[in-house]
Amino acid sequence: FDAELEPQGVFARLVRVDHPFHHPLMEPAAEKLEDTLADLKPQAETVPFFSTVTGDRCSGESCVAAHWGNGVRQPVLFAPAVGALADFGVDVWLELSAHPALVHSIQECLTGRTTKVPVVSSTRRDREQESLLETALDLHRAGVVLNFGAMTPSRRLLALPAYSWEKARWWSESNDWRDGRLGSGGRGLLDIRLPRATPTWTARLDNRHMAYLKDHKVENHVIFPAAAFVEMVLEAGVQLFEGRPFAIEDFEIRKPLILPDPASGVHLELSYDQNERTFAIQSRFDQGASWSLHVVGSMRSERTDSAFASSTSESATPAGLESVETGGFYQYMSDLGLRYGEEFRPIRELAAGSGKSAGRVALSETISHRAGEYPLHPVLFDGALQVFSAGAATVEDRRSRMKLPVRFARILFLRSPGAATLVRAGVLECNDEFVEGRIGLYDEAGKACVLVDGFRAISVTGVRRGAAGGTRDVIYNVDWERTPSTGRVTPLKPLPLTQLQEAAHRALDQVLSTRGRSDLEAALAAGDDLTAVNLAQGLREMGVAAGTPFTADSLGVAAGMRQAFGRLTTHLVNRGLLKGDETGFEATPAFAPAAASAQEALKKFVAEHSGHEYGFSPV
Repeated sequence: FDAELEPQGVFARLVRVDHPFHHPLMEPAAEKLEDTLADLKPQAETVPFFSTVTGDRCSGESCVAAHWGNGVRQPVLFAPAVGALADFGVDVWLELSAHPALVHSIQECLTGRTTKVPVVSSTRRDREQESLLETALDLHRAGVVLNFGAMTPSRRLLALPAYSWEKARWWSESNDWRDGRLGSGGRGLLDIRLPRATPTWTARLDNRHMAYLKDHKVENHVIFPAAAFVEMVLEAGVQLFEGRPFAIEDFEIRKPLILPDPASGVHLELSYDQNERTFAIQSRFDQGASWSLHVVGSMRSERTDSAFASSTSESATPAGLESVETGGFYQYMSDLGLRYGEEFRPIRELAAGSGKSAGRVALSETISHRAGEYPLHPVLFDGALQVFSAGAATVEDRRSRMKLPVRFARILFLRSPGAATLVRAGVLECNDEFVEGRIGLYDEAGKACVLVDGFRAISVTGVRRGAAGGTRDVIYNVDWERTPSTGRVTPLKPLPLTQLQEAAHRALDQVLSTRGRSDLEAALAAGDDLTAVNLAQGLREMGVAAGTPFTADSLGVAAGMRQAFGRLTTHLVNRGLLKGDETGFEATPAFAPAAASAQEALKKFVAEHSGHEYGFSPV
């Protein structure tokens, strides 16, 4: 049935239920209900009553047993009933339930009408009291007259003082939040860095972010994207490593973040332990007392002598991939439950086939002017994940379910791609439970920017777990449980030395083929020169000057460092910057110019040998 409707552009989905509600097959149950309600004597309504059984306004007296029986056996006339209510003049809609279930459906029914009206729900699960008060205030702002005395019976009205107002300021606020409120704010998602021993950043979402975050919808929820969590860590990494390449590893999303309305009511905090090289992202609501942990992982500086760093991407579609129409792709994603708004549909070109995909992703004109504020704009990275999903769709079963990101094994960040990126992705493993693969992002010139290894997304709807009929909810929470080992661990045999030597030779050959032998030798020689001038600069700062002999004792070198000091000075003697022997040393005329050139030598090394790191190895 759904296969017939899909080509017509009609949304359809099978619903797992125990009984065929609202269908003629429910006739026996409907008849039993009518027999049970045979003595029902309905009264006249006291407020206008609209029924989803008739799709229109009903009188109270007409709600006899047959009316309720028809509600069991007949289709639900929800849209006609909403339309009749709107025609009646209803301008504020309130859903009374333990958790929003119909708000989105009501909004969809009212989409075609010229007048936009507020649609709110009474409470939300896990924050009943706060959401109830928020709903009351929403109704008050919409012009609904409320009995606040009944809502707060323990309160009493106070008379205002007769004397003039005192101008003293009383504002209870922590210094951290005051700095964040009055500060200039961050350029991307992160707001300010707090003055703490452990590097910590705060973030509060505002209209800059909600201009696009409001369009990231999963089912009926506005979800903080996994790409935005990654962007927060990237912003922290750019600050910590001062623009040098770095890697994020074992990035795990433990719990999704459902954004409240307004989103400014949520506080985000990112902390980074420099000793353990681990980070965590937590959130707290304005009126909440506890913090929720959302993301954990590790981050460190990274060398760039890898095949990806020197790779390039052609703008042409790779061979073997077929062009995919983006409108049809986003309809497919919407049918799965990923109902992206306009800003979160950034794919401009797309091709896929056999588990591989390629595409061009670009920000819209509305938000592209802020691309420079983000190392990797969340919409851009989410678009790359969408390109990956297009490749996954070519190898998944047609009855596959929605999958959401939970893990990035490794993210290598080299540079920002700007407002647009070329994406190359491939699926490595795919089954009913999860899909895993690799994603590369390049700028429009084809230069490598970001590499994602071990990206994993898990199924969160329609997946049987344990008992029959059980499903994993969209609002998932990853947790771990220790289980006893069922087998004995067999110790591994030591590897032969020849095998280790062969592996080392293969690694060396790969580095040489990537960088080139001549370039690598030139970089090593330049690194040795840079090491020498840095050593000279260090000795000058310790008091060494031309014409003045010195020893390890005169410079106060600790006993444990004497052997290393001897190697360093011998290295400088060989380079003609010092003269002497173990009994004492003296700077040559070349010493002072070399020490003064340390900063310029470093700049020259970085400019001419980007991607190489140097170390002090004068042996």
